[in-house]
Amino acid sequence: MYSAEVIATPASVASRTSEQPRSHLSLTRSLSGLPPDLDADLQQLWHYFVSTASGTMSCHNQMQNETCRVLLPMAFEDPALRHAIFAFSSAHKASQTRSEISRGSLKWHAASLRNKSIGQLRQEIVSGYSRLETLFATCLILCLGTLCHENEEYNSWRIHLQGARAIMSAIYAAQSDSTNLDPSISFLRRRYSLLKMVASLTPDGFPAGDLSYGSSETSSQPSRVFFDDYAGCYPEIFEIFHQIGAVAWERRQREHDSYNFVPLSDPDFELQAANLESRLLEMIERDKSTRPCFSPSLQETLDEKQALEFAYCNLLLEYTALIHIRTQIMSLDSEAMEVQQPVKMIIHLVQQLEPPSGLSPVLGVNTALFIAGRYAFGADRTIVQSLLVCFHRKMYNYNMINAMDILDLIWRQVDSGQKNIGMSCTVYIQQSYRLISSRSART
Repeated sequence: MYSAEVIATPASVASRTSEQPRSHLSLTRSLSGLPPDLDADLQQLWHYFVSTASGTMSCHNQMQNETCRVLLPMAFEDPALRHAIFAFSSAHKASQTRSEISRGSLKWHAASLRNKSIGQLRQEIVSGYSRLETLFATCLILCLGTLCHENEEYNSWRIHLQGARAIMSAIYAAQSDSTNLDPSISFLRRRYSLLKMVASLTPDGFPAGDLSYGSSETSSQPSRVFFDDYAGCYPEIFEIFHQIGAVAWERRQREHDSYNFVPLSDPDFELQAANLESRLLEMIERDKSTRPCFSPSLQETLDEKQALEFAYCNLLLEYTALIHIRTQIMSLDSEAMEVQQPVKMIIHLVQQLEPPSGLSPVLGVNTALFIAGRYAFGADRTIVQSLLVCFHRKMYNYNMINAMDILDLIWRQVDSGQKNIGMSCTVYIQQSYRLISSRSART
């Protein structure tokens, strides 16, 4: 379905680069206006996305407004993206509905809308549709909707992610000067980076063909960049997770394919692990001792508590990455001090946070808490359970309950001496990594 060669034809590139921004579409129309000839139920889903579902992609109100400002003008003009948004809204409503009958009806409607979006997207790609940023947005929303709300085979969301990857390559091929890219591309690229980070956490990962095996020349002290206010971290952590996932993928390929595919030697793995660990430890020390660097527009909207929440959530991701390096690449035992130290730091940081009642980067702590719980022992397991219960009571996030169920299974397997427990983590990360809605988003 997705192909950079099909997407980036010369005709589509010429047409794409000659188009003007959608300045004629006002924000008022984006937020309250509706495409013509919509059925009443679709009008409701449109409004639901603006008021509620878009908040599940955001960790503060300014980001929710930007989400609508970027996506809705595109969706106003493009049916594939519009139906992807309808599907996302319907699936989100289903996740917030207590009635089994209503939930089943909404999920069926979401699947129908998603299939319609996929069919329209396929037609646009084959016909050389010129608005590449709209194709990019459609792939990302389809990926998010499948990853967050659907219970189908987990590889389907990766298909949409690979499609977004191909379209992003076509966008950059079409632009000789990346500084002149449509501002919406930057917004969408940040969402793609977060989804790629999620993929890097899974056993399937991404291939590591572009890795170099010499000493890392990337400094952990670049000229300071602003916090990514969508993900709640510095953008460099995306690269770290991608590198971790790529090297871990190489190791698994080597273990399973009897050395027939992977060119890395033991010294290669050791060098990559040492470089990644060293860089990450420097980042952690830097971020423990310095205040977060926010963009001016975001800084003026945050109070001291909110700024601290961003700082803690950034550290949570860094300690999560450290656990992955030491367990998935270095292959250290769960009981090793080097593994238990970041486990305890994640628990400590989460204990300093309060479950939010509105949009906040704290809404994403469940993944770090799950990874820490995966390697926890003794009293730390009890603390992880209590934290999951505490956050679930305030946030109404089903993923917290799902995490407790899977952690209970993992702990019983660990205590019985079983070694191959990776599938439990896979189920959680791939089928249950839901974007979290706050209490205010509950119907």
